[in-house]
Amino acid sequence: MYKRILVGVDGSDISSKALAEAIRLAEDANAIMRIVYVVEEPAINLEPGFDFDDFRRMLRSDGERLLAAARSEASRAGRKSEAALIEPPPFGARPSDSLVAEAARWPAEVIVLGTHGRRGLHRLLLGSVAEGVVRASTVPVLLVRSQ
Repeated sequence: MYKRILVGVDGSDISSKALAEAIRLAEDANAIMRIVYVVEEPAINLEPGFDFDDFRRMLRSDGERLLAAARSEASRAGRKSEAALIEPPPFGARPSDSLVAEAARWPAEVIVLGTHGRRGLHRLLLGSVAEGVVRASTVPVLLVRSQ
């Protein structure tokens, strides 16, 4: 069974379901979890006077809050966990690359992620972090779908 479980959270309902699944998996294997939030660079139009540093601080703060809540949930279930806020270099790094790199660095034995199950044009336009992780990961990936 897996002893090192990396789970990605982003504040969405589906990432909460993925966290719950990772906790169940950790309970079965008495595993440690690493809960990860990737500060994603938004695709925004920068207006004159826009303070990008303030915006990044807000994103980091949101990530820290989500990580603390996720760790509390794991703790309530009796699971040991660590947390990591990952800040990729600006402009160009994909969240999926950051997750795969963290899984290798830690090292995780399995990655648990939520997936929105987008298809067709929505998937093409929005991309998929889960799909990027599945394509690049060298460890198994457990995807939890929204339903």
